[in-house]
Amino acid sequence: MIVRPAEQLLDDFFGGITPGAHAAFRDLGRPATGGLRLQVQRLRRVNADGESGLEKDECVAATLRAALCESPVVKEPAPRVIDRARQVLHAFGFERLTLSRIAHEVGVSPTYLTQAFTRAEGQPLYRYQLGLRLNRALVDLPHCNDLSELALDLGFSSHSHFTTAFKASFGLSPSAYRSGWRRADH
Repeated sequence: MIVRPAEQLLDDFFGGITPGAHAAFRDLGRPATGGLRLQVQRLRRVNADGESGLEKDECVAATLRAALCESPVVKEPAPRVIDRARQVLHAFGFERLTLSRIAHEVGVSPTYLTQAFTRAEGQPLYRYQLGLRLNRALVDLPHCNDLSELALDLGFSSHSHFTTAFKASFGLSPSAYRSGWRRADH
């Protein structure tokens, strides 16, 4: 397995690491750890499933961290950083945000943000954002006539992506939820 990220990506995620300066990029004979192999498989799945850019970004950061043998341990996150990240997610909750953009808005590195947020909230940024989208769907579905349009408005890549996420979270399809709500309304 060869991991060769662009220097700009390394700088965005790790601030100043360059391939020539890090031993992980010079030791090409070093075997991949089990953790790195698992992360690469997760990254492949995320890419194949067409998940949000935020989930891909967090997965790339975790894969690079595993490749660089970086410890995922983070000092206690500043509540202000986590609060600001939540504010950004609420303000732009239905846009396809990148980890770099959120980190820039908050004023920290992407790696620090993803680790600190997960530690403080017990879930990664993309899961938090998915929860925001699905909660909004619960509000909008009873009055919605076009599920595909709602899915796109909420930042899902397609109707089927929305349906899969909704069903996984609530145990029924958006159509079934909407039908049940409308029956109860009459």
